[in-house]
Amino acid sequence: MARPMHNCILHELCVVLLDNDCGRVRTLPGQAEDFGFAAGVLLELARRNRIDPESDPLQVIDDRPIGNEVADTVLDRICAAEQPHSAEWWVRHIGVEFGSRIADASLSDLVEYGIVERVPGDLFFLAPSVELTGRYPCPALEHGPEEARTRVMRTLLLGESPGTRDVTLIQLAEACGVFECILGPPQREQARRTISQLGTSHRLCQAVERLVAADSALRAPDPVSCKPIPDVPGLPLLGNALQMTGEIQPYLADQYRRFGPIFRIRLPGRRIVVMGGKKANEFARQHSERCFRTDEAFAPMSRAIGSRRALLASNGHDHIKLRRSVHAMLVSANVREHVPEMVAIARNVLSSWHATTSVSVYSAMQELFIQQTGMLLFGNSFAEHVDHLKYWNDAVIIAMRRDRPKFLVERRLRRVRPKVQQLFRGIISEHNSQLRTGCPRNVVDEALELHRRHPELITEWDLMWAVVAPIMQSLDQMACAMGISMLHVLGNPRYAQQCRAEADEAFTSGALEAEGLERLAVTRALITEVIRLHGTTPILLRTARESFEFEGHWVPAGSEVWLATAAVHYDPDYYRDADTFAPERHLPPRSESHVEGAFTAFGVGSHSCLGRDLSMDLMTLSMATLLHGAELDRFPASDRSVKVTQYPHLRPSSKCRMQVKRLRRVGDVSPRDGEAPLSRTAR
Repeated sequence: MARPMHNCILHELCVVLLDNDCGRVRTLPGQAEDFGFAAGVLLELARRNRIDPESDPLQVIDDRPIGNEVADTVLDRICAAEQPHSAEWWVRHIGVEFGSRIADASLSDLVEYGIVERVPGDLFFLAPSVELTGRYPCPALEHGPEEARTRVMRTLLLGESPGTRDVTLIQLAEACGVFECILGPPQREQARRTISQLGTSHRLCQAVERLVAADSALRAPDPVSCKPIPDVPGLPLLGNALQMTGEIQPYLADQYRRFGPIFRIRLPGRRIVVMGGKKANEFARQHSERCFRTDEAFAPMSRAIGSRRALLASNGHDHIKLRRSVHAMLVSANVREHVPEMVAIARNVLSSWHATTSVSVYSAMQELFIQQTGMLLFGNSFAEHVDHLKYWNDAVIIAMRRDRPKFLVERRLRRVRPKVQQLFRGIISEHNSQLRTGCPRNVVDEALELHRRHPELITEWDLMWAVVAPIMQSLDQMACAMGISMLHVLGNPRYAQQCRAEADEAFTSGALEAEGLERLAVTRALITEVIRLHGTTPILLRTARESFEFEGHWVPAGSEVWLATAAVHYDPDYYRDADTFAPERHLPPRSESHVEGAFTAFGVGSHSCLGRDLSMDLMTLSMATLLHGAELDRFPASDRSVKVTQYPHLRPSSKCRMQVKRLRRVGDVSPRDGEAPLSRTAR
């Protein structure tokens, strides 16, 4: 049996390249990291006596697999070559074809070994035990337990004698330009002196050095030679403002199909660079921290909420630290562990709708989700605070739009801010450690613990937004997606019949179990299709941190940038008849949204939504509960249209209403203690 590739040079290079502040493998100039990973695979094959890299051309000694998918694929490719090639040729060829795949596979291996932990958003960090001790968790690793970066830095900066494998690792990292990125000028000079004393570098390291030098010369950016960014035609003064009064996502998707992955639009007083499609999403995923910042775009929101530490508006190390902490908060907020409580809340809200003639679809969804997320995250449904929170949410969004006079926005905020602050103080007071003895921890407990451990990261003043933000998410994006989904269901008898039959089957025993969520495939597909076509976050607002080149176009530092991540949802390369509403496209055999990079409704990279799974589970569960619990219809019944409005953000029109014609069987799920049972009486 082949020995696993534990602690090989490839994995060690990955550890050295990992930026533990940003959660990513460092992006080196050009294709330097791809060439480095390619050489790492060849070095491992040489160590296993499969190839002889010192021969010219490179020779295969043994064609038996070593048990690693990527390495064995590379070995097969070398064996199948019609003619022999030099080691340098293979480094370039493997780097271009397999570079990103090698990096992803190496990170996955390190996660499996417990050396690295993965955080949603494709972020990777050294496991806390490794970060704190500088030692790997497995003492059986071939080079001993000490972490690679610690060994390398002791050699370079303290003059300790390296082993043979560490010499190769250091020379490979130097060939890629790693130390130019991670060391300051004095340390770089000291490292160069140490490396010069290590002797002649391995032939594969020399190949990487030549390839990196040639690639750098070829890729040197030249703003003068770049093509101008195409401008979308518009009106004098108004620019494209009138064209964007409808839904912004399909409009930007049309411009993407017309102009390509980068173009410029104009709004009064603003010129905005728009980047969209698969290539733009991949660029953002790889280079977001280096090329973009968010604080300027979200400055109006920060001023409105009075917090400098909002997750959306933070950058760099602060953002990564906050993201890791928020992820830790949301781990406990698992919908599948609280299915009976979420079903009971949905049924109670449904009974209040039944007691009235009709309800606004959007307002009804806001009421439902604020109670569910409140109970899930805080143990409090906030039913009595719905109106205040809805008004606060709209005021903050209006501040973000920057299309209303500041004094009007501030007047709205002053009207409701004291009530939200009172709610916040009440939440904090209820989480006194003495009062919480024996209670399960929730988001507020985690936020308070984060404040105690890192007061410089989240101040006492910033706690308000950290606590209230998840509620805003439910009032905004979840209510919008669920509201439009309900309009599609009530407007199409076929979808209504399919989703209700699926819900009835999931409630066969009278109660919905966590496993039953897996059987709601059609319901989840319908919600996914709504999010694809009516993304509640169609653009990511950014400012260019530094000048950069993208697809042959030069984007100057300071440019206002919109990342139209959802433009790919209209790409015919991924979606057949992309403009058509078709939930079946997300189900086998089509499964169009399952293709990598095809579905980006929750963002890309380090700013992708941490609550994605929670949101999808909660919306799916709620839709099934509503359809199983009552006969719903539009009000008036003759209205089957799906109307949306763009102000202050995308949401179902207030004219879209629904009615509960009658309650159906409700099963045997009981409400939580303290909650009203299902009845016809409005609360």
